[in-house]
Amino acid sequence: MTDELDPILDAALHEYSNVEPRTGLEQRVLRRMQAHPRRSWWLVPVVATVMLIVVIGTRRADVATLSLRPPPMPSAPVIVIAKPVAHAKPRGLPRLDRFPQPEPLTPGELAFVRFVQARPDQVREALYMPDQIDIEPIKIAELPSRRKMRNLTKFIGTGIACAVLATPSFAQTEPQTKPVTVVSKAAEAARYFRLDFTVKELENGKVVNTRAFSTTMQSATNVYGASIRAGDKVPVSSGDNKITYLDVGVNIDCRDLKIVDNQLALQINADISNPVESSGSQPIIRQYRWAGIAFVPLRKPVTVFVSDAVSNKRQMQLELTATPLP
Repeated sequence: MTDELDPILDAALHEYSNVEPRTGLEQRVLRRMQAHPRRSWWLVPVVATVMLIVVIGTRRADVATLSLRPPPMPSAPVIVIAKPVAHAKPRGLPRLDRFPQPEPLTPGELAFVRFVQARPDQVREALYMPDQIDIEPIKIAELPSRRKMRNLTKFIGTGIACAVLATPSFAQTEPQTKPVTVVSKAAEAARYFRLDFTVKELENGKVVNTRAFSTTMQSATNVYGASIRAGDKVPVSSGDNKITYLDVGVNIDCRDLKIVDNQLALQINADISNPVESSGSQPIIRQYRWAGIAFVPLRKPVTVFVSDAVSNKRQMQLELTATPLP
């Protein structure tokens, strides 16, 4: 509204300040002077006063116009609000209710189940192992020339000692022994690391199931190491109304942790087993076993073991991430 009134006020004040005297003012003044010659002495200041008033009024109008004009308003800054970009969240690895995922039996496994059901006695006898096995101690007979070798060793040692003592350099100089510094393992700085294991089950190159396990290990003393146990006990009938429980699941043992060139070197033993769905009364256990030394860089996941299944296209992987603790 103010922007529309400003031009109207400026135009009105401009017209008011530009008022000119009526035409014929000079002729009327001259005629009046001719008609009244005696009074001409005072006409000059009157005319000068009138002209001065006109000039002052014009200047005041200009000043009023400038004072009424509002100062220019600064332009408001343009604020651009950026829309938040929706980043796609990384999809986590699948985690099913059961690990590893159950699979149907292969033709070979089905044939083995039928054989066990048809001839259980022969299978029991073939797989039977006694609780205690008597092993006779091993006896090693003494070698006949052992006494001769002992006497020959004493003779050679005596001769070498006599030759060394007879040398003049050895007789004149006293033996000088250098101090030996022995650093015990307890004197080394102990460092602690968190070991994060991830067991992955893949099919045709895609991860279909995962499980995560963690433990802590020390680098200075490696007497006890670290162990992970997670699983279930599966009941198995062993005959004569007896039931035996088999341990299935994930077993991981770590020991001999050392730091080599900013990497961790450790011995890992892993055992992963799971029962497979079977049409018979006895379950079938699938098992993966690994044992070896792994070199793992710090703070980076590394696949330490990989095994393909024998009867299908699945694959089992064991991944390790080592993180130093403060």
